[in-house]
Amino acid sequence: MGASPSSPTLSAKSARNRTRRPKSVKHNLKDHVYSMLRQCMFQLPFPPEAITEDAVQKMALAVERVEVLESQIVLTKGARSKGIYVITDGQAQVLSTNDNIITSLLPGDFFGELSTLFFIPCTASVQALDGSSLLLLKMEKLREAIGEERTVSIGLQDYYIQRKYFDTNGTVPQATTLTSIARIDLKKIPMFSKWTEKAIHYLLEVVSPSAESGPITLIPPKTYICDEHENLDELTVITKGIVSVVHEKHVVTELDANYWPLWFGEQEHFTGGMPSFSARTVTACQAITIKFSDVVTLKNEYKDDVSGPLRYWSDKWRRKIGQLAKVGLTPKNVAKVQSQVLIRRLHESGIVSNAPVALYHQIAMAALPKQCQDGSIVYAPRLPSAGTVGRSGKNKREKSRMNDSVWSMTLEDAEEMIEDDDKLLLVLRGAIGVVGEKLTFRAGLPVWVTAAKPVSLEAREDSLVLQISGSTLLQATHMYPDVRLNLPPTVA
Repeated sequence: MGASPSSPTLSAKSARNRTRRPKSVKHNLKDHVYSMLRQCMFQLPFPPEAITEDAVQKMALAVERVEVLESQIVLTKGARSKGIYVITDGQAQVLSTNDNIITSLLPGDFFGELSTLFFIPCTASVQALDGSSLLLLKMEKLREAIGEERTVSIGLQDYYIQRKYFDTNGTVPQATTLTSIARIDLKKIPMFSKWTEKAIHYLLEVVSPSAESGPITLIPPKTYICDEHENLDELTVITKGIVSVVHEKHVVTELDANYWPLWFGEQEHFTGGMPSFSARTVTACQAITIKFSDVVTLKNEYKDDVSGPLRYWSDKWRRKIGQLAKVGLTPKNVAKVQSQVLIRRLHESGIVSNAPVALYHQIAMAALPKQCQDGSIVYAPRLPSAGTVGRSGKNKREKSRMNDSVWSMTLEDAEEMIEDDDKLLLVLRGAIGVVGEKLTFRAGLPVWVTAAKPVSLEAREDSLVLQISGSTLLQATHMYPDVRLNLPPTVA
């Protein structure tokens, strides 16, 4: 159709710009909200090639915003969902038939995808709390973004297992689903990783309240899993939920089972000591509860299947407790170096990529904490003994490349570039710095010191530092060759 006489004729340039305008349309989501949408879409059970950056961009233009002024039911059990909801601010609660909290949902979590993608009624009600903000991804808009022909690539029960969903609706066989979730998570925990399938199967049968319910139970929010003032007689494995580590009513940190399971009571089982901290659920948690006596019984009945691993970890823990006794940490600092806390700190430091929880646990068990008063020496290089021969000039030249930026390396790189006496220091509390210089490293930052270019470090305030030797890092990479080490620049 030609232009009307009363309207100006479009120039070629204007026509091109008009044609291109749809491509340049920009969504108005804030960066952190867009990141949550992107994370949700890449976790949906579609084939890997279905979700692309372009699909996320399209969905960002089509999402609807839902602002919850007062707490309200967003999903009703038995009804169909309007789409997939992503929490961008606030909190929601998944409720059972009798309104018990099955799990708590936080920013970045999503719900409603079971009904939307598997075409089933909602299996539970979800209540969004007042002040929450949600994104709504409607099915028709999602289809437009990823393609009409796309279908889910996983069965319903397998998706329940993958997402660790606790079914109270009979949609999937609850006992077998929860048993599968429990088996997968137990095998991630070093204490159980070497157990045979037969032994794991027997253990899960023993800890299951009934054959119909399965081995995972719900723990309400604000429930103490262990108390620093009471003896402990059970091991608790959290498969889903958030737990706070508490010392003398002060919260040391919060731990999330989103990445891997959390477990409490391992040290007390092997050493017989009192807990050095308390652990309390923040959200509703899904948990496996294992009595110490059940482990002893299983050890007697399945001696060939579990005795070796249990003996190994018993020796490991007794050596660890002996080392900590020599360090002489204050009770407050003892809570800060509890294994689960160190696993989180190591993960947050970014010193390794693609790492299972067992690797962080291995480093945490081998590392030594050191508490330092303001002004005291944190690290002093050890003088080489007479006749010591260093590495080749080539390797030392390669190592100098780490001075400028973070160096990400494979196992092969690590063997060439890390020496046993190199040190990785992770500041857990306070601040440390290079003696005679202004350079300061505060809590959460890793510090890399090489034997080839040693420096002295001092505490800039009362500090707690975790010391990890080069030999510990090399041993870890040998056990997990797919992991990459991300060492910070050297301080020399």
